[in-house]
Amino acid sequence: MRVAAVALSLVAVCGCHRSPFANPKTSNLVDQLQDGEPKVRLTAATALGKLGAGAKDAVPALTERLKDDNQFVRIAAAGALASVGPDARDAVPALTIALKDSHGAVRVACANALGRLGPTAKAAVPALTDALGDKLSFVREAAARALGEIGAAAWDALPALKQATKDDEESVRTAAAQAARRIEAR
Repeated sequence: MRVAAVALSLVAVCGCHRSPFANPKTSNLVDQLQDGEPKVRLTAATALGKLGAGAKDAVPALTERLKDDNQFVRIAAAGALASVGPDARDAVPALTIALKDSHGAVRVACANALGRLGPTAKAAVPALTDALGDKLSFVREAAARALGEIGAAAWDALPALKQATKDDEESVRTAAAQAARRIEAR
């Protein structure tokens, strides 16, 4: 791992990298997303998340990490896409697919990311609506919150959100009621 970090640093200093990214910091992190070691990929995705909108050039690489073999890398990639915000709109299809991930924490991270994208995630409304029926309450809650953050563009989810206000879990009921109010407030 140290060898890879040193090599990436030398590449950045020499200016001999071939990356299409203008930001060398982003470029090095994107390169690290391809590393064979999950810890390196996880660290790179986490670091990109800290750059916020400054990591928008990394959206394609982060989107690809949503299919990583390691669930923690997938979670970090979704979190980084969330921090990029609406500039990560190209990730909506992949985030939508990842709402079906076998790990609940990944599904939550993807729902949160879609919510952070706001109205640009309108295409994910049907999948988020389906997620209101997830077997895990924290996934249902995240889906409800995401629909609320998407706002008026999630109008079609109102019937399902109103049904979710009758969920067995109080946190889901609360999130669904708040989301419905946000959507209706247009």
